[in-house]
Amino acid sequence: TAMYDQSSNAAKLRLVKGSHIVVKRKFEGDHSYIFQNRDGRIIFAIPYEGDHTLIGTTDQPWSYDEGPAKISDSEIDYLCEAASEYFEESVNRDDIEWTYSGVRPLFDDHSRTAATVTRDFVFDFDDENGAPVLSIFGGKITTYRVLALQAIRTLSDALDIDGVDWTKEASLPGGDFPADGFDALVDQYAKRWDFLDKFVVQRLVRAYGTDTAAMLDNVRKTADLGQKFGAGLYEIELRWLVDHEFASTAEDTLWRRSKLGLHMTEAEQQAVARWFEGQVPHAKSNLKHS
Repeated sequence: TAMYDQSSNAAKLRLVKGSHIVVKRKFEGDHSYIFQNRDGRIIFAIPYEGDHTLIGTTDQPWSYDEGPAKISDSEIDYLCEAASEYFEESVNRDDIEWTYSGVRPLFDDHSRTAATVTRDFVFDFDDENGAPVLSIFGGKITTYRVLALQAIRTLSDALDIDGVDWTKEASLPGGDFPADGFDALVDQYAKRWDFLDKFVVQRLVRAYGTDTAAMLDNVRKTADLGQKFGAGLYEIELRWLVDHEFASTAEDTLWRRSKLGLHMTEAEQQAVARWFEGQVPHAKSNLKHS
């Protein structure tokens, strides 16, 4: 549930960086694990991209003066040491294949440490000084539908709408199939496009759901897929991303969206970058990902 701040004073954000490391798979199975650290925090270990394990996360204060968020040496040491307490084989710097960091825009509740700052979202609604303004602080991907619904309800009078929760039964793009219907959809598409490796079909369905059929609608043979880049990535998928999902760089496509960079050689990644440079005039080759 959102907290509300009806004051006209500007609320302040507390920017907290969370960093992660990705290593080769450390355990079999599809379970995720939470590890209790000596400092009272937890970290997690999650099966990732088939043959990798994702380990995170940290809580570090961050400011714009630091430039783009990236993992620090101390964060690497922290995650390696914390995970090594639980795995049979220790996690070392040399095991790390990729890292990524994000910044949480949290509401500053004056907690003493970054780890204890509230993760709830906070609304600051001002409807007394001209046009109504709703400022939203905090929030995260796991609660975005609840946040959106409460925002619409807060603005219902100003927008002259009823704030009905229509998203309850709505699906995201490509998600119009039963929750337990993934395997059946993969089998259906694998039969229709039987010249594709099944692992490629599985990845496409995991990423695009039923939009996979729209992407491949005119594909009758392997040549219709266009250039092959590696790791099951074909030109037809890149064109879909550019035309329908606003992709504009190899970095964005291979590391933020798909994580295919983990499975591709440097030469294969550079081939994707050159493709973007030829298709998207403002695209730049920037494949630094750690």
